[in-house]
Order: sequence, then structure tokens, then C-alpha cells
Amino acid sequence: MMYDGAFYNPGTGHYTVKSFLDDGIKKFGGYDSIVLWHAYPRIGVDQRNQFDFYRDMPGGLADVRDVVHSCKKRGVRVYIN
Repeated sequence: MMYDGAFYNPGTGHYTVKSFLDDGIKKFGGYDSIVLWHAYPRIGVDQRNQFDFYRDMPGGLADVRDVVHSCKKRGVRVYIN
């Protein structure tokens, strides 16, 4: 989940991609890929679709794009569901 405390810090308003990926390396050797899961369990309660939910993420699409670029720089593939 993109709102998970291991991936996003609501106190600072920033995604914690570096520490998230570093923790994965320490615990199990790291990620090959991640899925940016954003809508469940909220999808379907209103008229928004999955793309609207990405636009509504903290920082909007610009920050989601930064997350993807940060992951790619570390060799981690990112999937948008």
C-alpha cells in the first residue's frame, strides 16, 4: 500500500523509497519489482477510478513519478495496477 508507514511518512509528507528499498535488501536481499497499490479497499465507494486515485496520492502524479524514477535508479521495476 502506498499509504503504508514503511513507504510514506505522513508527518513529513514524503515517500520513503530509499529506506523502504534499503530495508528490503537487509531483510531478504531486496526487491526485483514492486506494485504501486493505491486504491484498495477504497475503490468502488465513489465514482473515482484507479487513475483518479493516483492523481489523488500525496504530491500528485509528480511525486508518484519521482517514486518510480527512484526505484528505477535502484534497479527495481515498478508496476502501475
